Amino acid sequence: SKGISLRGPAHSFLGNVYYDGKPVCDDKWDLLDAQVVCHQLGLGPAIAATTDSFFGIPEDEFGFDNVECIGSESALLNCEHSTTPNCDMGEAAGVICSRVDIRQGEVFLDNLPVCSTFWDEKHAKVACRQMGYSNGVVSNGVVARERSSSVNYHQQTFDCSGLEQNLLGCPMVNSSNCTGQQVNVLCTGPVSVKLIGGENSASGNVYFMNGPVCDDNWDIEDGDVVCRNLGFESAIEVTKGSFFGPVYRDFTTNHVQCSGYEDTFEVCSKRDKKGTFCSKMEAAGVFCNVTKANGHHINKRQDQEAAGSTVNIGQQVMGALGSCNEDSGGGGEDGELEDAAEGAAEDALIAARRSKRNSESGCSDAHGAILESVLNLWT
Repeated sequence: SKGISLRGPAHSFLGNVYYDGKPVCDDKWDLLDAQVVCHQLGLGPAIAATTDSFFGIPEDEFGFDNVECIGSESALLNCEHSTTPNCDMGEAAGVICSRVDIRQGEVFLDNLPVCSTFWDEKHAKVACRQMGYSNGVVSNGVVARERSSSVNYHQQTFDCSGLEQNLLGCPMVNSSNCTGQQVNVLCTGPVSVKLIGGENSASGNVYFMNGPVCDDNWDIEDGDVVCRNLGFESAIEVTKGSFFGPVYRDFTTNHVQCSGYEDTFEVCSKRDKKGTFCSKMEAAGVFCNVTKANGHHINKRQDQEAAGSTVNIGQQVMGALGSCNEDSGGGGEDGELEDAAEGAAEDALIAARRSKRNSESGCSDAHGAILESVLNLWT
């Protein structure tokens, strides 16, 4: 087959990479290369770049080697590469792409447009939060594509509560009878803070400019500003000591001193990164106040999920690939990955769980590579 393709599990968004029917070698393979592959396939951002024939031994001779993309190329062929590989069958390069992509406000799932029939402000908030904004609405402007009988909409859509960190965490519902148009969201309020490790987007360790905030002098006024910045009313409680789990990136600030009335966290007095020396167990955190209406909706959704009536994309994929053997990879790795992936671990856990079915040493190497990739992309 001509062009770019993925082979491995029966899913279109992950597998070993093939070009013109030949596998790509993993020499110099990294997340920038994977990003180009995912973009070329019309999928969401790359979650991880895999090596060592992660998705199985290829059946053909290699065609590409030493691929070096800068990440913005439109096709893998445009990246620097060699066509004289010297690789063995255990060196195939692979990717894990996100199933969800948002392009100029338009939402796609598995490269198919998502219908707007069931969408409201709750869904738009989650989509915009995924892109780094605090608020969002469903747009009905001229930029939205009008419904047409020729448009092939995805057969499923998202049933979000409004508190999920990203669309991957929303349960899925059938949308085969589309009476709307393609979803288009309009986002406002760009933010440089986010909450990681909590049960939803309203709680977690505080990250600022892609790194954790240290908990020295952390108080409720600081939490109030963070929560309002994220589109919530206020803080209910602040936490210290990495309450939501240890942090694995460098701290970006410390000794925060907000008055509580600032519009954004950026304008609060604080030390810069050079003056911050904290351990992985010293992250500041917060619980934000959620409206009564949202809280009721969450409780209703939790009851449904307990009854097994809803499932999100991450659960679908992990169920298809198989769950971990608890004895094969150590008891704490899943929790560590979930914290490190910063609320976007649904897709990444696929690879971690698959790696744990390999030998213990192979699992350790794969886990480290995937964790690094997830951190690079989502934090």
